[in-house]
Amino acid sequence: MATRKRSKVEGSARDRLVSAGETLFSDRTIDDVSASEIASAAGVAHGLLFHHFGTKLNFYVEVFKASFAKVHADREAATAEGSPEQRLRAFVTTHLHSMEARKGAYIFYHRGGTPEKILTLLEESRMNGVKLVLSFFSDLPPSDVDLCLGRAWLAMVSELILFWIRNGHLSENGIIEASVGLFHQIMSRAKLIAP
Repeated sequence: MATRKRSKVEGSARDRLVSAGETLFSDRTIDDVSASEIASAAGVAHGLLFHHFGTKLNFYVEVFKASFAKVHADREAATAEGSPEQRLRAFVTTHLHSMEARKGAYIFYHRGGTPEKILTLLEESRMNGVKLVLSFFSDLPPSDVDLCLGRAWLAMVSELILFWIRNGHLSENGIIEASVGLFHQIMSRAKLIAP
């Protein structure tokens, strides 16, 4: 009984740490946040961060695993219904709001210097997004050409959103509509790169 109770308490401390990390890392980098600040924001003892995660980098990776899982769940929920065009627009809107909510992290990723483990998670998240968007228009597994062009499209959309985040005077709706239109233009070039 005592073991089960202790496990519950530790699990909630771990969850509080991850939740605090998601908030703190939304606009700051791993180097800008101390372990003490993380523990304080989570309301736990300083040593619990290292007890649960070993290192601050391992903690950072777990925070972003949780964050990317939420992004993917939000994308799937937002795009579950509607025509392919409506689902594409919903995907872009959700992607934009996700990047806006984590703007510090996204700006940091695109400046370089991001740990390899985070880059791997980011790439997995991008490919999940590309596959989700491609599924709106076909039930067949995507070809390498589709994945290549879809990946290029999402990279372009992310750059548009980053520019919008940094220069807020641009139209949010315009970014979304341009992104939707660019998808069709880019995907229509498949024959140019097909083997």
